[in-house]
Amino acid sequence: MKNKAAYLSVIQRICGLVLFITLIGVPVLSAQTTAKLDVSIALKVKDGDLKNALVTITRKGEPFKVLDPGKGETSVELPLGYEYQFSFAKLGYITQNIYIDTHVPEHRENGTFRKQIFKVQLEKEREEDRHDVKLAYNMDIEDFDYIKGNISKTNKVKPENTAATKTKTETNVVQDQTDAPKQNAKAGSKIKDKKVIQQDTKRITTITIVIDEKEYIYKKEEYDWGGTFFYKNGVAITADTYRSETEE
Repeated sequence: MKNKAAYLSVIQRICGLVLFITLIGVPVLSAQTTAKLDVSIALKVKDGDLKNALVTITRKGEPFKVLDPGKGETSVELPLGYEYQFSFAKLGYITQNIYIDTHVPEHRENGTFRKQIFKVQLEKEREEDRHDVKLAYNMDIEDFDYIKGNISKTNKVKPENTAATKTKTETNVVQDQTDAPKQNAKAGSKIKDKKVIQQDTKRITTITIVIDEKEYIYKKEEYDWGGTFFYKNGVAITADTYRSETEE
């Protein structure tokens, strides 16, 4: 009888231990299976190569990852609940941006999503021809989809019943020097107007110079991750050209 009682006691202890391990293992398993958005990117440079090209990913205005596009198609996993900015850059070419908002409703936080593939080509073209892309959760299809139109204004996706909302950071004009260029400038005159705008992840300096009623617009983009790019009337120029012609 004593042996049987001891045997039953051992069995009860083993069952209790198994139950305890099962209970504490549930949150660990849940954490390990938290969904992420899988993104694949491939970069091409029109009439050029990928030397010195760079793909920089920022999250909440801070560096997240830097990718080398020279290694071919690259995949990266993005944890949900953030907005990311992918910047595709090469000196002498127009920088292209992709914005990815990974906020999703609560009931989709542990779901699966189709892999997103981006193929970006950098070109030497006018700045006004550049079109940024934004990807965000679409309530209608319950998956990620592209947002069309001007992404910097009204097209924002709001997660339903979740505290993981993002407040749009306003663009602030931090400097405005001299009067605006006048259209009826006298022959031989030179009028210079300078404005500096601070955005989430970059500082933009715009200098407008009017010489004999002809307007030249210079732009300098300084990114938080260290990249700096220069343009004249939408065409990429060197730092030396920018400084000499703007006298900055």
